[in-house]
Amino acid sequence: MLTGEVLSLTREFQNEIHAFFHEQIAWVENQLIHARLERELQRPHDARESAAGISAMIEGGTLLARALDDPRTLIQAIRASLALVFP
Repeated sequence: MLTGEVLSLTREFQNEIHAFFHEQIAWVENQLIHARLERELQRPHDARESAAGISAMIEGGTLLARALDDPRTLIQAIRASLALVFP
């Protein structure tokens, strides 16, 4: 939710938000790398790119779920994003 407001915040808060999303993407990336090593992923992928895509879909799902007042929308976004790398 903060991503839509980030530019209107102080530089200190912007830095915190940037750090949060960098950490989130890095965490997802590490999970994808681990899954690849454990042979849980069927196809090769760029872990960093996939992690950013998954994070973006979840962030978008959060915004949409809030706008629609329907938490199921977030669950659908999470499932759809994971299906891209875990067919």
